[in-house]
Amino acid sequence: MKIAVAGTGYVGLSIATLLAQHHDVTAVDIVAERVEKVNQRQSPIQDEYIERFFASRYNVASRDLDSSFRNRSRSTPPSTTNRGMPKPNMWSSRLLPTMTA
Repeated sequence: MKIAVAGTGYVGLSIATLLAQHHDVTAVDIVAERVEKVNQRQSPIQDEYIERFFASRYNVASRDLDSSFRNRSRSTPPSTTNRGMPKPNMWSSRLLPTMTA
């Protein structure tokens, strides 16, 4: 199954990593540095399991919201913990209709 997961923070990347064990997963984020890290097989968050998984598997991340969500059979809505962030997450609920269309 092809799945798009919104976000490469603690919630999104954990979900993406678990789903990627058995599915074709693209992690989608608006933060270019996080996308680059994932595509270089580096975890943008500190998590031992995710780091081990990245060392053994190739993962894909994208900043292209439209094509990433439209070309998938399933997608997850964005989630936020706002952990360690000086301001609220940049995701907006106005993006949800484009992700689920």
